[in-house]
Amino acid sequence: ERWAAVDQIFQNALERLPQERARFLDEVCGRDISLKNEVEGLLDAHEQAGSFLRQPQSVSADGQLVGIRLGSYQIETFISAGGMGQVYRARDTRLGRPVAIKLIRNDLLGRTDFDRRFQREARAISALNHPHICSLYDIGEQDGTTYLVMEYIEGESLATRLANGSMPVETAIEYAVQITSALAAAQALGFVHRDLKPGNIMIGRNGIKLLDFGLAKPAPSGTEQTTRPMSETHPGDLLGTPSYMSPEQAEGKTVDGRSDVFSFGIVLYEMLCGQLPFSGNTTLSTIAAVLHATPKAPRFHRPSIPLQLERIVLRCLQKSPEARYASAAELQRELEACRVTQASRRWRLGLRTTVAALLILAASIGIWSYVRMMRSSWVE
Repeated sequence: ERWAAVDQIFQNALERLPQERARFLDEVCGRDISLKNEVEGLLDAHEQAGSFLRQPQSVSADGQLVGIRLGSYQIETFISAGGMGQVYRARDTRLGRPVAIKLIRNDLLGRTDFDRRFQREARAISALNHPHICSLYDIGEQDGTTYLVMEYIEGESLATRLANGSMPVETAIEYAVQITSALAAAQALGFVHRDLKPGNIMIGRNGIKLLDFGLAKPAPSGTEQTTRPMSETHPGDLLGTPSYMSPEQAEGKTVDGRSDVFSFGIVLYEMLCGQLPFSGNTTLSTIAAVLHATPKAPRFHRPSIPLQLERIVLRCLQKSPEARYASAAELQRELEACRVTQASRRWRLGLRTTVAALLILAASIGIWSYVRMMRSSWVE
């Protein structure tokens, strides 16, 4: 059991950039110095074996590829770096359009688990043709560098937007409907996203775009999404982002679409309240909160949140999968009903305001006419 924990942390550390590993180990290991030392020993041995990041010759010292051409794609701007590699804005020289290119870290290629994950992401994205899911255009390899070519989305991530705090209720509901629409489309084809978080949600000119299906997994043939697992995850695997994990995912259990429902509930809570329902000072304490803590009701933080919407959020955040919505499609229907209710309330409020304004105007005209008539009679 101890070795399993060490090995899991070691494997997760390998999926991070070298400069991020020390902070990751501090968060995961906390005060367990011996655990940290064991993992660091494995990382040192792995480095000595020459298995760490080997950049292609075209990459500059800071990892930037700006100005380099991969196939027909001209790299223009660095966007971000993550566990799987780096993302750049590029131009498709054949079609003259901007694209996003994800370059895969060389140290991950050749690892069986990662190869499966990479192929899985490519298959998942290519199978998902939906207005709120980022499209995959191409896959390529050049000089030992493997890359994905995806739709470039002009805008900002939901994480960037939430750095400024909560958003208007109507906006949160609209985004929520679009996110669940994308999740429902993925689940209809048997995919569980497994890493739903604000950083994987873009706000573009045409609304929401769901990104990064690197952890998505298909259901076995014939699987019923609402009753049987939709994932090939093996017990003990810990994949995803702790602050947005479902309890079953945090425990390394097999997950299905209801896990994404839980993660979505966290995202919606954050959109409405400007803070997470579960948090901790370390990764382990965050996971403990996900497993055992009861979140404060959204209206505790923001009383103006509609009760109907609060009930949706809290149902998503139930610890037991059976107590949540059975699918993203069911959740989407509830959110659409909530949107209609809110629109109706706004219409009624607007109508009442208009009627009140007209009554005040009519009263004012009546008073003015009366005063004018009285003045005329005084003159006579």
